[in-house]
Amino acid sequence: MQEAIYQISEAAQIVEVESHVLRYWEEELELDIKRNDQGHRYYTDTDVATFQFIKDLKKQGYQLRAIKKILLEKEGEINILDSGINEEGHPEFSIIARGTRGVKSNKATSGVHVEENRDDKALRLQILLKQIISEAVREHDTMLCENIKETMIKELDYQFRVQEEEHFKHLDELLREKQKKSKRKKHSFF
Repeated sequence: MQEAIYQISEAAQIVEVESHVLRYWEEELELDIKRNDQGHRYYTDTDVATFQFIKDLKKQGYQLRAIKKILLEKEGEINILDSGINEEGHPEFSIIARGTRGVKSNKATSGVHVEENRDDKALRLQILLKQIISEAVREHDTMLCENIKETMIKELDYQFRVQEEEHFKHLDELLREKQKKSKRKKHSFF
C-alpha cells in the first residue's frame, strides 16, 4: 500500500488540531518529518497516525515528556491497522504500537488506549506530584509574599512615626531654647 502525502493543513484537519500544534509536537518530540524540495513539511499516513497517537495520549493526561519516552520505546513500532474514510471524508486510522515492556495500544475508533506499565505509571505519578507540589509552593510563596508585604508596611509605618516623633521633639526643644534665649535677651535690656 502506497502511503498518501498530506500538507500540514490537511494533516492538521485529519488529526483535528491546529497546524501550529503539529509543528510544536514535531519540535518538542523531535519527530522526523520529511520536507519537499521547497522545504515544506509533508506528512505520510504513518505521520498522521503518530500524531493521532500523540493526541490520544494527551487526552489521557500524558505530558509531552512522557509521550516522548513512549515514542522512543515504540520507535518503528507504530503501524496503521486499518484506514477508512470518516464522515467528513478524511482518512481515519486505527493504529497499534506493539508492546515493548508491556505497553500496548488497542484498536479504537477514536484512536488508541494505552495500558501503562509500572515505569510509565511511576513517571506519570512523578509528573503529577511535581505539578501539585509546584502549585502548592507557588500558592505558599504568594501567601508568604503578602504576609511579608503587610509586615514590612506596618514596620515601615511604625519607623516613620517614631522618626517623625523624634523630629518633632527635637523641633520642640529647639523652639523652647529659642524662646528661653529671647526671654533672656528681653530681661537683660531692662
